[in-house]
Amino acid sequence: MEVSGQTTRQIDRRTSLLVVAFILALAIWKLGPITPLQLAFFVVGALFLFGLKKPVLAMAAFLVSLLTLNNYILAAPFGIEISLRVLLVLLIAVIVWKTYGLRGLELGPSAKRVIVVALIFVAITVIANLINTGWDWTFKDLRQTGAGLLLIVLIPAVTRDLRDLKTLCGLALVVMAASALVAVMQHFNILGMNDRTLIAGYTNIDNRMPGMAQDPLDLAFVLAPVVPAALFVYLNKGTRANVRWLILAAVILMVLGMYFTYTRSAVIAAALGVVTLFLLLPKHLRFKLLLGVLVVALLVVLISQAHQTRLASSEDVSAQSRIVLRQAGYDIMRDHPIWGIGAYKFPDISVQYASQLDPSVMQILGKDLGLLQPHNDFVYVGACYGIPALVVYLLILGIVLVTLLRSYRTTRRRFIKGLSAGLIGALVAYLVNAYYHNCLISMPLFWVLIGFSLAVAKLAMAEKKMQQEVQTQSRS
Repeated sequence: MEVSGQTTRQIDRRTSLLVVAFILALAIWKLGPITPLQLAFFVVGALFLFGLKKPVLAMAAFLVSLLTLNNYILAAPFGIEISLRVLLVLLIAVIVWKTYGLRGLELGPSAKRVIVVALIFVAITVIANLINTGWDWTFKDLRQTGAGLLLIVLIPAVTRDLRDLKTLCGLALVVMAASALVAVMQHFNILGMNDRTLIAGYTNIDNRMPGMAQDPLDLAFVLAPVVPAALFVYLNKGTRANVRWLILAAVILMVLGMYFTYTRSAVIAAALGVVTLFLLLPKHLRFKLLLGVLVVALLVVLISQAHQTRLASSEDVSAQSRIVLRQAGYDIMRDHPIWGIGAYKFPDISVQYASQLDPSVMQILGKDLGLLQPHNDFVYVGACYGIPALVVYLLILGIVLVTLLRSYRTTRRRFIKGLSAGLIGALVAYLVNAYYHNCLISMPLFWVLIGFSLAVAKLAMAEKKMQQEVQTQSRS
């Protein structure tokens, strides 16, 4: 009884800390003596310093940077520039190596095949770039794919137990919920929050709100997959009641924040990610989930039409212009099927295919050809690295989805079961967004989701192994 009381007090204390952290983040963001940019750096730096002793907090620092300073570039000596996210990943790798050593790395039995296939993908991208672009562009692209490869190793490596996993998820959820609430407050200019953006002087084009992120798209890319993941943990009762209401509140805030980014693909992605969970839910919850999605979808449509927002606008041709970019990408894949054209060359080479497109379509929708990437990760991978790279990319996704489904069926822990299913919905949401945007080169979210999937699988398999050992001992 005494142990139970101590456990309850510890949980209550953690819940209180999450609430206090949420309130402090909002208060300092608005009223603090430092700018939002300085606040983001301070939080990342503080978590990283704590991570010197406990690597999971160093990874938490990376997640906070992903949600805020995703594209921030640091100026290093000798004119060298490096993105903050790449630097953090490299430093975390050093911390993990110093703390655990190579022999002490525990990634779980499911990690090996995912890492091997991911290595093949990165190797293909390097060869494609060397053939098409040269060392400079190859190295630039390798910094991003290499950092992603490290992430799928480091996230399960620092997640030693369920407490570590909950620490990562809890801190990330606090930052995302706070960022979503800031986006809502920016939209209505509550307490003058419209001027409190991470990047000073940010211009709200089409009234799209960035929250605590650098850009509305960055905020939308992250919120869309996290909504189904957090929602399923809530529905599966993966935490105690005093934490579940916080998760539900965070989901509601994230849905509102995502809406005010006015990113159409994110709204569709989150909805499809949630619907994907339909078959994994108990029967008595399926109808409620479907009804909830339909009600929210109807409200989004009605409110968007009533206020003539970007979500319901028929005059915006940005989505239509992507048809031209995709078609150019298909033509490039047809002409360069094996090694593609190399990273970052799509805008220049796509212009050469303008004559193959309908002139009337080009006159209306072709203004982005020669300026933008294809706005479709699948087309981007196939056109830039070749069709074999696209096949391996899809293979990675397939293996991860199967791994998550196995984890869901294996574990008895509600939190791991809920997060396993939720990550399936998160990957579906990510793929929907990836069909309409260049998510792969915008932020390492793809690799982060895989890393969390491997961490969940690691804990689920460890639990299964422990149960088998107990059964063996009881029989003997």
